Amino acid sequence: MIKQITFLFSFLFVFSFSLQAQEVELREGNFTREEASRPGIQATLPTDTKEVKKAFSDFMDDRYDVNMKGIGFLTNKDELTAEKVNITTLSDETIDLYARVVETSNGNGTQMTLFGAKGYDIYIDSDRSYSEFQNLRNLMVEFLDSYLVDQYTERVEEAREEVADLQDDRSDVQDDIESSEEDIQKSKERIKELEAEIAEMKTELDNKRSNIKSAEEKYEARMNELQKIKRELDSISRSYRK
Repeated sequence: MIKQITFLFSFLFVFSFSLQAQEVELREGNFTREEASRPGIQATLPTDTKEVKKAFSDFMDDRYDVNMKGIGFLTNKDELTAEKVNITTLSDETIDLYARVVETSNGNGTQMTLFGAKGYDIYIDSDRSYSEFQNLRNLMVEFLDSYLVDQYTERVEEAREEVADLQDDRSDVQDDIESSEEDIQKSKERIKELEAEIAEMKTELDNKRSNIKSAEEKYEARMNELQKIKRELDSISRSYRK
């Protein structure tokens, strides 16, 4: 019988803003490997399949100095393998470790299944090797804890950076608005200044027109006086010539 445990990873209490809770399903039981039913631990994750393979390979290398074959340069197999390895927290004997990592049937996540074997067709199970099978389960949980926390911490950091970038953009736009409003205010003040200057120049223009009219009248009067004087002098001159 398959034992099923469901974990809800909700980061509402860890981070300052909420993320949608992600469900991770962990099951113990028999699963298909090489067209046969084998005892193992299976997890269903809401993450990318290739990412999970790479993360598990890095995890085994960093934590246990175990090289998982099947993922790397130009290699992306459905199953990662490490044969005849010593993992003391898993077993006192050398074991073969298999991690089958495939896309879920609905295409919305990854199904990862761990198998452990002590030799050909001698798989670690909960009946014959209970403690080792629990150690295999603990290995899966340890990986999930490391991988998912790192994964969502990275996503949170990306979201935080996006928020910070948007806040910077908002500040820039706000600064532009304030600068434009200042320019508009300055323009309004300048318009008022120009209107006052125009009004003053119009008044000055009216004064000039008035002064010009007075000057023209004065000019006409003096021209008339000049003509009058000329006529009088001309008359006197003629009278003396007689």
